[in-house]
Amino acid sequence: DIEKAQNTRAVLVSYRGKLIAERYADGFDGDTPQRGMSMTKSATATLIGILVQQGHLDINAPAPIDGWSELDDGRSRVTTHHLLTMTTGFDYQENSSDGEDLRNLLKIMLYATPDAPGFAALTPLQGDPGNSWAYQTVHSVLLQQVVRNSIADDQQYFRFPQQQLFDKLGMQNSFFQADANGTFIGGASMYASPQDWMKLGLLYLNDGVHQGQRILPEGWVKYATTASAPSLK
Repeated sequence: DIEKAQNTRAVLVSYRGKLIAERYADGFDGDTPQRGMSMTKSATATLIGILVQQGHLDINAPAPIDGWSELDDGRSRVTTHHLLTMTTGFDYQENSSDGEDLRNLLKIMLYATPDAPGFAALTPLQGDPGNSWAYQTVHSVLLQQVVRNSIADDQQYFRFPQQQLFDKLGMQNSFFQADANGTFIGGASMYASPQDWMKLGLLYLNDGVHQGQRILPEGWVKYATTASAPSLK
């Protein structure tokens, strides 16, 4: 049944930075927070970009993941750049996970562990970092630990998305869900209203600048939207 198969909740049209048309499914409006699923990954990467702009993070240095610096299996050489580009070489194929198995790695990581990044960090490598590409939510989950460890102050971390992203863009109906350990779940659990998601998209359309203020580093948008070499193989 085509009618039942349709699940669109919102359509918005922006022209020259202004919302000129919008339409919503019954029960939804422009202020209703909606789970962005993997759009959360883009928001998490945006937080990384903000830290770079503020001079708090070098994406080409080893990623500040708890316990990795002590390992000799390659994870100590994984950089934040590898996590951003999904080129770590993790031995895990997300697209082959059994969607009906509630015990698969993805579901455990997102819904059934108190420390999502800690669980993700246990994923072994199958090759050298930077040599292969695979779409895997573990990367974005770990990027939130990069954000938390780079800030190194939990109270500042808890306020960081609101103060440094949502408030600056006027995203008034947006929030991240966190795991039981307090780390935002960076791969699939950000909620935002349709109008707020549009504002995040406009930040990238405007090269990381909002109302004359540079939120993301110069060149970040090109970096974030350029396919990595391993992904083209």
